[in-house]
Amino acid sequence: MEATGHGRWFERLLAELSFELWIGDPAQIKAKRVRKQKTDCLDAAMLLQLLLEDRFPRVWVPSAENRDLRQLLSAVLRRTPSFMATACS
Repeated sequence: MEATGHGRWFERLLAELSFELWIGDPAQIKAKRVRKQKTDCLDAAMLLQLLLEDRFPRVWVPSAENRDLRQLLSAVLRRTPSFMATACS
């Protein structure tokens, strides 16, 4: 699957079902595309070819627990701007 900002629900669903999901770098995938014509069928065939040839440009994706922790930390730091000012000084 190409990385998008709207696929987190799908990532979580597959994780709950114990499926492994590989997320690919869209810029690298686009660079590997020979034809500029873009259709879902051609995209699927190209992604399959990249996977079979072990050339799929996989990106690191944090676990759900890691992502939740990051969101919590971000929320805490947004509420305490003075903490950031003193911590970075």
